[in-house]
Amino acid sequence: MFWCSRLLSLYPKGKWMAEELKKSILVIDDADAIRTFLRISLGDLGMKVTEAKTAQDGLRAFRDQSPDYVALDLGLPDDDGIEVLRQIKADGAGKRTHVIVLSARYGNKIKDEARALGALAFIPKPFVIDDLLEVIGC
Repeated sequence: MFWCSRLLSLYPKGKWMAEELKKSILVIDDADAIRTFLRISLGDLGMKVTEAKTAQDGLRAFRDQSPDYVALDLGLPDDDGIEVLRQIKADGAGKRTHVIVLSARYGNKIKDEARALGALAFIPKPFVIDDLLEVIGC
């Protein structure tokens, strides 16, 4: 069971929020620092975090685990993140998985393409954890 303890901290002492979140996220990013940052930050909030460094490892992990969320970098060493997004959303399980693009690529064209393929949000790098938490709702 995974709880978002951040939500519990919003309530006054003595009052408990019984909402069980059970959220999982797959982080597909070739940058070790980003994966570590998200593993620690989201793990501390009770999320189950799985990491992948390449597109192929990410797609394999996605198929094995069907996470609630995918944090996806577009600049992966073995394939373009847009193609990964396309494959995730074409998969039956991908229809219920929320993909959040985290990328240093800017511009309306890439944002529009990601959204047209079904990305829930596009968060430009560098980002702060609160940007991601707002999208996740945690």
